[in-house]
Amino acid sequence: MTVAKSFCDGVGCSQPGLVLQQPTHTFDHSKPILKRFPLILYLASFGSMGYENCLLFESLVRQGYIVACVSSIGRYPGEMTMKNADLMEQVTDANQILNRLKHDSRIDTTNIGLLGYSWGGLAGALLAMQRQDIDAVVSLDGSEVYHYGYTKSEDLDFGQIVTTPFFKKAVLSAPYLRLESATNVKTSKKDSTYNFLSKVRASKRVIKIDSAEHQDFSSLPTVVRSSGNCSVPKTYRVIATYTIAHFNRYLKSGTSATK
Repeated sequence: MTVAKSFCDGVGCSQPGLVLQQPTHTFDHSKPILKRFPLILYLASFGSMGYENCLLFESLVRQGYIVACVSSIGRYPGEMTMKNADLMEQVTDANQILNRLKHDSRIDTTNIGLLGYSWGGLAGALLAMQRQDIDAVVSLDGSEVYHYGYTKSEDLDFGQIVTTPFFKKAVLSAPYLRLESATNVKTSKKDSTYNFLSKVRASKRVIKIDSAEHQDFSSLPTVVRSSGNCSVPKTYRVIATYTIAHFNRYLKSGTSATK
């Protein structure tokens, strides 16, 4: 209830009880289809869990994907920070989960995609640079494209991440799509941006969604607004459409991306 209240307060709509009663399209103990499906591994944003993008997961499942989520909790006892060691804890968790899932008979191990939001976008990029079995990457306003100048401590933490021996040498070889919010130039304090795109050696595409703020890349604002019968912008639908199109293009043969 406390978490639901924080969502309602942030969006300025609905009530906690209505959010918790909002129906989903997910069914417990549903009978699985006996065939193999491509896998999408999701890496959650800073300190968050997978439910932050539950609507997108349901859309991906309807498209014929299996979705697995990797929480962002950092090192024991789970106090997430921007330190490299906490970031790499999520990457290590994702590696272990992916290695385990590759033994699941329902997984098409020849078609694996990574999806990350915010800090999870950076974790996903690191995971994809470590492995050769990733076939497509989508970053939802991911922190791998970092804007310096907001706080000195965060700048220092990110600087330590990108100057590690691994990061300096590694490249991303999987097709990469970045969906990003529009920065308000008048209020932005950034003085420079880390150019992650220089590390992408495969097809790369950046789409700026000018109606989106950073929090709009989570499904939670849409869930809250829907539960309170408030106006729901089309922004999240656009984000989901581009995400699905990218994965369909590279993980499903014979399927072209949305124009």
